[in-house]
Order: sequence, then structure tokens, then C-alpha cells
Amino acid sequence: MIVKYGNYMNRFPLHRADMFVKNNVGTVEQRNELIKQALWVKEHEPYFMKYTNDGCWRSSFKYKNFEWFFDELQEVTDEAMQYYKNDDPTYPSKLEQQGELDLTYWTNINEPGSRNVLHSHQAIQYAAVYYLQVEGTGELACYNPANLTENCHATAPWASVMTYEPKEGDLVVFPGWVPHDVGPNHSDKQRINIAFNISFKVQFLTDGQEDY
Repeated sequence: MIVKYGNYMNRFPLHRADMFVKNNVGTVEQRNELIKQALWVKEHEPYFMKYTNDGCWRSSFKYKNFEWFFDELQEVTDEAMQYYKNDDPTYPSKLEQQGELDLTYWTNINEPGSRNVLHSHQAIQYAAVYYLQVEGTGELACYNPANLTENCHATAPWASVMTYEPKEGDLVVFPGWVPHDVGPNHSDKQRINIAFNISFKVQFLTDGQEDY
């Protein structure tokens, strides 16, 4: 069952690029188990993806006992998709979701002092982040791309920005094309999250089929 917007989902408007947040996803025990797995892999497999940011370990290893999470992710992305379908006139009116999410995920562990530089996920429909250990380690910032050019950095005073300071257990979903970054980790602990690229298996309805 999808809980209506306003109960547990908060939507932050940014030029038709909304951020959907669900709090307290998973139990403390479940999140601690994921942290334990991530730190074990980092210790025993120090190799990480070469294109990550300085001071950040990144790996696409697969978690054990993680099946419970994907229903949560499906719920939030369904809410996001329905919002755009209902409220955004630029969203294809005859687009229908088909089947399960098509996704990839990876783990980020940011050491103190590191950050995630400005980037976007242009080739996918939605990006998501599940925060395991985060409080006090930096804000997620999303930018209006209309105000970003090669000569206008995201920190410019006229750049439209929406920031969110996540908490442990937060699941954040936003359109993949939105430029975003994460500020420096000024704490003395690691920032640990799981990031997702999300796509849908979709089809365009033909005339005579019901659009819902």
C-alpha cells in the first residue's frame, strides 16, 4: 500500500525536480548489519572503483539479507512516478510502469574530509540514496540545471539549490538528471550509504488501451 504524500513522504520542490524522502527505513539492527557487511568488504577487498572521489571507497558488492529493502525502494519510486504522471504536464501521459525496478547499486564510504563532487546520472530515470551512517557528515544538495553552465559553478550565489541533511535510515529518491553533490565530511566518522540507479521497464500504450 502506498501511503499518501504528507504522512511520511516529504516533497521538496525544485523546478519540477522533486526530492522524495522516506524516513526510518529498516530497523537499527538491519542497518547495523549492512554497515558490518560493508566494512568487512572494505577491509578484505580494498580495491575500489577508480572513478570515485578522493577519500571515498566505493564498491558494487551485493549485500546478504537485503531483500526486505527493495519493497521500500519500490514504494518510494512508485510515489515519485505517480507524482510526475499526475502533476507534470511534460511527463509522457501514456507511460505505464511494467514489472519490477531495473536497478544497480553500490556502496560509498566517505572518510572524514572527503566529499562527493557535482555530478548527475543522465542515463537513468531516478537516483536514490539509502543512508546507513550519515548524521553530521554533510548535506545532499540538488541544483537547478537551468542555472548551471560551464561558467557558473554550483556554489555561485544565483544557483538555485535545494539542500537536505539526511539522517540514518533515510531513503532519498530524485530524478537522475538533477545535478547534485555532497559537502565535505567534517565529522570524525565515516559517511556510509548505498546509492542506486533506477530505471523502469515501460511501454507506451496504444490507442484503445486504458491509461492508468
